[in-house]
Amino acid sequence: CIRDSETEAPPAPVPKEGPADEKKEAAVRAFMAGFFDGSAAAVATDDAVFNPPGAPPLPVAVMLGMMGPMKAAYPSWEPVVHSVVENEDGSCTVLTQQKAGKMAADLAAMGPMPAVALADVPERCTTTEACFPVEVGTYTFNEDGTKVASGSYSGAIAEVEGAPEVTPFIAEVWNKKGDLSDVGFGAVFLWMGVSLGGAPAAAPPPPMGRQLSRQLTHDEALVIAQQVADE
Repeated sequence: CIRDSETEAPPAPVPKEGPADEKKEAAVRAFMAGFFDGSAAAVATDDAVFNPPGAPPLPVAVMLGMMGPMKAAYPSWEPVVHSVVENEDGSCTVLTQQKAGKMAADLAAMGPMPAVALADVPERCTTTEACFPVEVGTYTFNEDGTKVASGSYSGAIAEVEGAPEVTPFIAEVWNKKGDLSDVGFGAVFLWMGVSLGGAPAAAPPPPMGRQLSRQLTHDEALVIAQQVADE
């Protein structure tokens, strides 16, 4: 059962009959599994973009560079792929869930998002396993379906039987403001007691003068993410 986000979204793609293309499903699962070690770049096109809920689209290499600090702060963070359904237009609707676990170290700054010290967060962050809702994403692929060309999330969530239970605090705050500042990264920061304010307007990624199929260093990602946020 999919619940729409409270903000207006484009019509949902129409699922096609039968299972998803095996190559596309494999690409999605490898992409999500490689979020933190950078291996997602190997199953993404050179110009792939990723659109977290409440944030503008980012080149995948930039996104991966920003995830390193998150994994350092939440060492047990685990992305879960619940299902991959192919649509008539060739895209796939993907249900994913982020099991962040307990915060164990300081979070370094990530582009426009501030650093957060472990000593400053509410006690819940270090004593409670943080688990986020099952999110509804749309993924597109290259021509042969072996690489992800884009991934996009709008804040919509789904109910999946048997999925890990969402942490009550996160369930209570998710997408309640109507400006997407309380979904995705915004919800992570609310969990840590920090409000990011209104979400930036979605915009196409800026033209990049470098190859972005590799994982960027943390410092490179900070520079480019700030450029995206400033546009």
